[in-house]
Amino acid sequence: MPMEATVRRYVTEQEFLSWPETHEHFELLDGEIIVTPPPLWHQQRLVGSLYLVLSAWSQGRTDAWTVGLSPCALRFGRDRILEPDLFVLQGTLDDAVRPPILTVPTLCVEVLSSDREYDRRTRRLVYAAAGVREFWAVDPRGAIERFTGADLAERVQVSDTLTSLVLPELTVDVTALMRGGR
Repeated sequence: MPMEATVRRYVTEQEFLSWPETHEHFELLDGEIIVTPPPLWHQQRLVGSLYLVLSAWSQGRTDAWTVGLSPCALRFGRDRILEPDLFVLQGTLDDAVRPPILTVPTLCVEVLSSDREYDRRTRRLVYAAAGVREFWAVDPRGAIERFTGADLAERVQVSDTLTSLVLPELTVDVTALMRGGR
């Protein structure tokens, strides 16, 4: 019996952005629609805790920073619209800005899902190509990998205190974060 080939249609950014609003998690990566399941509770807890840490850091600064969290579409290049779990960008965003956000974040954060390689490799490389300067891959089992440098290729794994190399004076108590604190 002959096998049937599946032909995927390339979806353009314009087509993707014309879709109606939804609560489903869709992303566009090089013409392909990526659908991810909802996060597990421990992933959401970590995203929330990290948001509080990053938000408190940004509010304590004299220079302007914006902290955002998923779902929030950001454009990382032509036909590349992703929703990082968390992001930090320099400056402020007008409340009237419509997605996708065009400003490239300084930091993107992903709490690792069951597809760890997609988070660690594919997302990291897309972020690097767009000019993101730091990427954190948060492992709910107790560590954060910080990627910096050219192509976000320099990797350090931290399980105690994480210091950002691009966000001034930002440190995160990883041990407390993993226990549910900040």
